[in-house]
Formats: sequence, structure tokens, C-alpha cells
Amino acid sequence: MQRTLSSTTTSHETVNSILHFAPRITYRVLHKINACVMETAAYADLPIGRLDLDALRLIFELVADDSRPGESQPLSTSWIRLGHVCRLWRSLLLSMPELWARDVTAFGGGYVFDEVLNRAQSAPLDLDFLLSRPWQCPSIEHIAPLISRSKRFMYVLRTVEEQQIVLATISSQPPPALRTLKLTLSPRAGIDHTSYSDMIYASCIEHCPIRHLDLWNIFLRPSSMGHLTSWRMLCGQEFYHMRLKFNDILAVLSHNRHMEEIDFNCAFRHGEIGTVTSRVVLPALKSLHIRQSESPSVMDFLEHISLPHPTLESLDITDRTVRTAEGLSGALSMMMSTCAQFPELQTKHLLYVECVVHEENDKASIQLTSRHVITGEVLYPCPFQVAFEPRHWEASPLEINTRVIQGLARARIPERITELQWGVPLCTTVTEELWETVLRPFTATETLYLTDLDGLELDLITDEACSALFNALARDYRDEPLLPRLRRIVTRAEARRDRTSLQGLPPLVQVLQTLRRRLGMGAPIREITFLDVGGDITSEYERDMEMTVRRKMQKLAVDLGIEVTGSACKGDIVGQTNSKFLGTNFEFLYDEQDVNSSSETPM
Repeated sequence: MQRTLSSTTTSHETVNSILHFAPRITYRVLHKINACVMETAAYADLPIGRLDLDALRLIFELVADDSRPGESQPLSTSWIRLGHVCRLWRSLLLSMPELWARDVTAFGGGYVFDEVLNRAQSAPLDLDFLLSRPWQCPSIEHIAPLISRSKRFMYVLRTVEEQQIVLATISSQPPPALRTLKLTLSPRAGIDHTSYSDMIYASCIEHCPIRHLDLWNIFLRPSSMGHLTSWRMLCGQEFYHMRLKFNDILAVLSHNRHMEEIDFNCAFRHGEIGTVTSRVVLPALKSLHIRQSESPSVMDFLEHISLPHPTLESLDITDRTVRTAEGLSGALSMMMSTCAQFPELQTKHLLYVECVVHEENDKASIQLTSRHVITGEVLYPCPFQVAFEPRHWEASPLEINTRVIQGLARARIPERITELQWGVPLCTTVTEELWETVLRPFTATETLYLTDLDGLELDLITDEACSALFNALARDYRDEPLLPRLRRIVTRAEARRDRTSLQGLPPLVQVLQTLRRRLGMGAPIREITFLDVGGDITSEYERDMEMTVRRKMQKLAVDLGIEVTGSACKGDIVGQTNSKFLGTNFEFLYDEQDVNSSSETPM
């Protein structure tokens, strides 16, 4: 690039050169560059040597924002290359200390770190050492004097001595510009709980204007000045005695009403809750993630906060203290009451529920989202997640499932659900009555999943539970059938262990009976989707499985006296324009006159 630019290169050519060596530049950056430089006639034909330096600085800042060095951006292709174009650009880049201060840790340790530090001059430092290799990271003795200049300080404390040095430094010289603090104490630090506790420094950050606080195995009381907007605390079991008291946490929150994000993982110190006169109001909270294994519980926390405005965007709760049906009912009521203004409860249409009772890992989990999301990852963002995970439920499967559906029904969630996945894995006592209790409130559901959408749990429900489900769907309940709008069932060919039946479904005769009775009730099941049939077939087994499924779907259609079509089922991938093949969808082509006449016939 050095050869392609000269002192007579115009600003138009300059911008094109930037785009040439920084292809990852975003449309946002390009738009700003055009707005500031390209659309100004006075700049368009000027040589670089006469381009307004303020405009050039703005270009540098925008490019630097988009190409910061890191794991996904090699140093050689980051904003540092701007200084390789010409002497003017190099000189200008060296006169922008805020850029060097922001990426001071990205260039390595030793003399390189010191050189970049000099270029940062007196600008507030971004000291992010989380991704630094141990041999690239300066010593803690070298880092400590810089903490007072930091606006972001992120560090993994590997020893007790490092913890003492860092906390003592912050205590003696509180950084006046510190906005982000993230400290992680390694579980291998070798803490002697009987002789040392970080509680002597618990108040060391009370006078720092911190906005984002992220602490792992370190427990410091944040400022009460009202600057804090995000607070994350995670605690390993071995650090239980260092946790903050429940009332102290509430006191901090009461002084930080602009709080937007809370993420607590076993953060409450075990013990009784003191007297609390009023609820803590959090009018700006957007994200609430809490996991707690002992008292005080998650529900204790929810009982002491108020979310008056519909600002909440993400709720993720895991409680391991609830063990009884009564406790589950009360916890769900408390949660729904506290989160009544949560917009997601009013708009989402896909519900996942899984209840495991009397097995190795008992639980009751609820997830609510707008639709199935394909991200290519095992985990994907879900705006509403609640899980109760006792070691063992002190209740029957029917009691647990009943309390869950009652809690959801009180919040009027079932009537808005169009897609439903209700799993009862490894539970051999599921009956038609249980399915009637669970499914009765879902009057708008059109799609029912019998398998895990991501293929992680093939046996989402057992053969017995699946058989009971189809019997329940076929029953005449006088007023209307279960799931009156159900038109599609989604399963997998390998979801069932019983190879003598139709894979992924009960025996063929039972499926046929259910389809006939649903048609007779004017609520026909029109589609059955197999998520693992079709697509790129790589083995003889997959080919045989597809042929078997197709033959049996065809037999169902013949027995019903109708036709069936098979087509590819695809889903959108987050952040991409293309779609992903999900499986094969079989659609039964009923005579609409038969459907209409059945719906008009009294049941």
C-alpha cells in the first residue's frame, strides 16, 4: 500500500485505499466516512497532504473502532497499518494517544508494552489482560502502578499475593476514571480460608465511578454513587464464606437505580434475611440472571425487588432450593408477579417445558421464545429461561407437571403459544390424564414437538408417554379436543427406541386411529415432520430409514383415503441469509369438505 499512495493522492483515493486494506470495515463506518469526507466537495479532490487533520483523525478513529487487534483481528491487519501508508499518517497516528491507550495490552509484553504505554501518554488506559498469554503479560508489580490510570481493568489473579497487591493498590489509590472492573480469582490460587479473607478490602471500590463490575470469587461492595449499570458476581463453592450478605446486596441496588444487568451465581451468603422495609425498585433493568443453590433463594431475591417498567429483555433463573409441589407453585407465582411487566411474556410463541421426576437429575425447566433459532451452536440466546433443579422432587410427576401448567396459566401464557415442546423424559408413569391436564390450556397451539429441536435429547418423551399422548389427542372431551388448532407434529425417526413401531411415533395403527378421530372432530393433524429424514444421505442406514418412513407415511395416507406429499423443511439461520435443511415434512391432503362437515357435527 505504501507504493500506491503519495502526497498527491486525493481523499477519494485515500478512502478507497482504506477500504482495500480493511475489507472488514462495516457499512456504519463507511457511511460515517462518506458523510464526513466524501460528501464534502472541498475535500473530494484534495491531496492527502492538504486534507483537514480533524477529518483524517475521525477516519482513523472509525477505522480503529472496526479493526481493533484481538483474537479475530490479527495485529498485522488492525488499525496499526494506517501508520504504514505515509509519514503524515504515521505522525498523525502517533499523536492520537487515546488509540494507543485503548489497545495498550494488544501488542505484547516487555519493551513493546512500555513503548505503547509511552505513546498513550496520560490518556486513561484500557488494561485488558484477560487474553494475554502468561509470558506476554507484564508482572503484577509492573501493572499495579498503572491501575490508578485505568478506565478498564480486567485481570486474572493467579495467586493470593496478586490479589493482595491489586486490592491494596485500588484501596490506596482509587482510579478516578475507572468505568469497568473485571477480576477473576483462580480456583488454583491456594487460598487459606483460615488466615486470609479479601473482606479487609471489601470497600476498596466504593469511591470509584464503576459502571460495569464483574467479579469471580472476589466480593467487593460497589459504590453507592449511582453509577453502576451492570453487576456480575460468580462464586465457587470453596469461596462460600466470602459472599456478600443478602441485605448488603439489596442496599447497593437501592442506590443504583440505573442498573441494567444483574448476573449472580451463588452470590448470596448463606443465612437468615434481615428486616427489609421496602422493595428495591429497578426501573431500568434489562437483564436478570440468577442461580442459587441455598437460602437465601432466588425467590427471596425476587420478593425484595420491583420491576415497574417493561424494560426487561432477558430472564434466566435457576433455583435449587425448591423441592416440593407447594414450593414450586409459590415460586412460579412470585416469579410471574415480579416479572409481570416483562414484554416477552406477552409476545413469545414457542414454549419449551421439561419435567423430570424421581430420576438422577430432577428438574422443571421452562423456556419461552418467539421461534426456534438456528445458530450452529449448542447454546443459543433465549429471552425467558426458568429452571428448578432440586436433587429430588418430593412430589409425583403429575403434581409437578400440574403446578407448572397452573403457574403458566395464571400468567395467561398457554393461550399465546403456537409451538409447544413438553418433555417428560424417562418418566414411565405418564398417563392420558396427565396429558389432558398439561395440554388443556393450549388453545392456540398449532405445532407439537415430540423431540428436542437440536437433537441433543433424542428421548424427550418415552414410548409409553408418546402412546398416552396420542390416546389423549384422540379422545372426545365433549367441549373440544385437546390442542384444537393442532395441525403439525414434529419428531425424529430415531427418537424412539422401539424399532417395531413407526420410528418417532407410536405404532402405525395408533397413529392412524388418532388421525381419523381428529378428522372426525374437525381438528385434523395435517402434517408430520421428521427432522432427521432426507437431506445429504451419507450411509445405507439413513437411506433405509428414509425409505421406511416414506412407505409408512404413504400407508397412512392410503388408509385414510387421501394423498400425502413430502417436501424439504428448512429453517432460517441467525445472522445469515441462507437456510438450513431441517428434515422432511409430510402433508396429508384432506378433502376440505370432509373437514368442514366434521367440524359442524356435534361431538
